[in-house]
Amino acid sequence: MVSNLNDKLLWWMSLNSTEKKNKTYISRLVLETEALIIEESKQWSASSGSDNKKKDEEKGNDKIDDKMKDKNE
Repeated sequence: MVSNLNDKLLWWMSLNSTEKKNKTYISRLVLETEALIIEESKQWSASSGSDNKKKDEEKGNDKIDDKMKDKNE
């Protein structure tokens, strides 16, 4: 994502002052940057969800191990 944002910044900096005042260019910058951030947010959410699922599974396995120890004692 950082490289994509840097690309957007470089693109914006390459525009002259007249182009930077153009609503089309401004809209393009905003919409494309928002799209990048939304995509990154989705990836973080998906990653976080899988991490939480993995932690829940590990907790479940720990409980099973504890029960097995109790039975064997």
